Amino acid sequence: MLQHVSPQRGENFDPVPTLLMHFADGNDVIRTDAVQAMAQVAPGDDRVRQALLGALLDQDPDVRSDAMEALQDFAQPEDCDTIRNSLTGDPVREVKLAAVVLLAMLKDHASIPLFRKLTLSRAEDEVAWEDEAGLWDEWLEVQAAVIRALGHLGASDAIADMLAARDDEFGQNLDQPVFEALSQMGQDGLIWLLAIVQTETGLPRKRALEILERLDPMALVDQIDALWQDKNPEVRALILNHMPVHDPRLAQAATQDPSELVRQAALRLAADPELAIEALADPSTKVQAAALDLVDRPQNADFHATLLANMVAWARTDDGPLVSAVARNWVRLAPTTPFDLLMEIARAADRPLEARVLAVSALADLQDEAATERLISLLSNPSQQVRAAAGRHLAARGRDGDEDAVEALAAAAEAVLLPPQETPDPVAVTAEAPRLKVSDKGDIVATSPSETAVSTLEAIQINRTASPRETKAEGKPSPERKQGKNRKRQAIEGPTEIAPDLARIVLTLFQDLRDPRSGAAVLAMTHAGDDTLRYGAYRALVARLDDLRITEADAVRLLAGLKDRNANIRACCAEYAAQAPDTHPALCAALGNCHDDTDAMVRVAAARVLTQKESVLSALRDDDARIRARVLDRILSTEDVVSPEEAFETLLAGDRIVTLRQGAAQSDDFKQRILEKLAAHDLTPRTAHVLLQSLNTKHGDGAAV
Repeated sequence: MLQHVSPQRGENFDPVPTLLMHFADGNDVIRTDAVQAMAQVAPGDDRVRQALLGALLDQDPDVRSDAMEALQDFAQPEDCDTIRNSLTGDPVREVKLAAVVLLAMLKDHASIPLFRKLTLSRAEDEVAWEDEAGLWDEWLEVQAAVIRALGHLGASDAIADMLAARDDEFGQNLDQPVFEALSQMGQDGLIWLLAIVQTETGLPRKRALEILERLDPMALVDQIDALWQDKNPEVRALILNHMPVHDPRLAQAATQDPSELVRQAALRLAADPELAIEALADPSTKVQAAALDLVDRPQNADFHATLLANMVAWARTDDGPLVSAVARNWVRLAPTTPFDLLMEIARAADRPLEARVLAVSALADLQDEAATERLISLLSNPSQQVRAAAGRHLAARGRDGDEDAVEALAAAAEAVLLPPQETPDPVAVTAEAPRLKVSDKGDIVATSPSETAVSTLEAIQINRTASPRETKAEGKPSPERKQGKNRKRQAIEGPTEIAPDLARIVLTLFQDLRDPRSGAAVLAMTHAGDDTLRYGAYRALVARLDDLRITEADAVRLLAGLKDRNANIRACCAEYAAQAPDTHPALCAALGNCHDDTDAMVRVAAARVLTQKESVLSALRDDDARIRARVLDRILSTEDVVSPEEAFETLLAGDRIVTLRQGAAQSDDFKQRILEKLAAHDLTPRTAHVLLQSLNTKHGDGAAV
């Protein structure tokens, strides 16, 4: 039975005697808990330091390993001998690993000879191991740890040992720890890293190059001349980053180096438009793409015409970086020419996706009369990424007041399919063009103009894809198309999921597009039969309400959302109602009734507005830690129907370590309650364990408790 220690009250409360009492307990679990708690509650306390040093001789290996880890916040240089004795004498691997880290942190150069031995072998004449059979498994982690420690200590005398360990054909792969250690050993280590890059191939060279790239740029200054002559292009590309920007070797490398990797890197670093013109004739498309990004708009008309002709050819034949460079630079280099090429790239299914998205972005930068119309025509592109890019740019235009952009997006949000256009040029409007829409059951249906009022803009969008036969018919409906309520599924070109996918994209964009038409589309889609579309609509609705006063129509849909069959929708509406409980009393009351919802996230939101004491206490007993955390936060932040003391006792009765730990981290008063309880004389081992673990605020949250 634990003895009672009367805690001191007030600002001078000293928790160490209580923790030391539990540290002296005969239960191994309690001693381990006490070690972890002392490190958190009394950092830097010399009494705790002495206790932790003593714990290195504890009979329980978990106590010893935890004590060694905790000493990282307490140990002094004079403790190195004791720590080193544990490294050699304690057979437990976890103790050894923590000791190596601690000795390196303390800059204990006296440990270097031992580290060098452990780099090459188990050093069984000096070091004790759990595995008496002499197997190497438990040594391998220690070997990697001591190599890293040697690097931290800058022990260049150990380079030969580390390289020998790396070359051991029966050993483990030590590339990463050895290379990292070499990078910390000044010029001696750098020379060996460079030698590895120059002489080895494959993954080892790649790893060594990655280490070199992270070094201070000044570290390689003395090696520039020698490395510039290296036959390995990766070495030459690396050294380019360490050259002065006006070094003439940059220009030489940009056009004459045999490696496209070096030419491309040198060209970008030089950033010389004249040099870029010369590089446009490079045989590598990667170098040409880099050059095109750097070329200024030519003043010479003949050269300009030649450049544009080449860009058109590149756009239609290249499948790599060059077509992307054309899309990225066409508007900059050819601002007065037609933009059909960009539309061609954006629509072409056989072009690289990166280039197509870049073409959409380039089209979005235009400000001519047809700019918005071009983007609208791309909303129905078979490629989701192209549709999404067009939608984002239209939303940006809508925020700037472009009404056509908003109207097109509002139609798309209601799953109206906007088929891709054949031409960006304006065409005559056909009044009988079909409007394609996705029904609640997911069917794509065509409705006649008599059923649904079609705006001029929608008619323009739809008419762009009308077949030549339909266009020449001047409004006569196709025999396949029925009038009135006799709707028929309309065959479309491309994936049948375009319309609902576009609606999902646009509903996301509407979260920050404040416009009455977009708001009406969002409200309409909260009635959608498809759960995904309905959820997207509710997310947009809630996001838009952040800085808009809630209307009665909004409240009606939010109330319906709290009862929706989809848990994500209920949680979305509940979270908004919880953040603004005074906005709408009926909404707040409905949220309070969700405290027993089957979905945890709904209960988390409802926890904010609970008013009955028993409901709050019930939430503190919930199996989901997020709900308990939400309730405890409000109890500790404001006066509540449940006091902090009642919350503490409820959580302790349920062994809720995670939430108790939250309270200790959030409130000193709550932490003192834990310490006072620890001082009681009648604690069971289970209660002591829960309380001590609650003080270990660095511990990761557990899902179960």
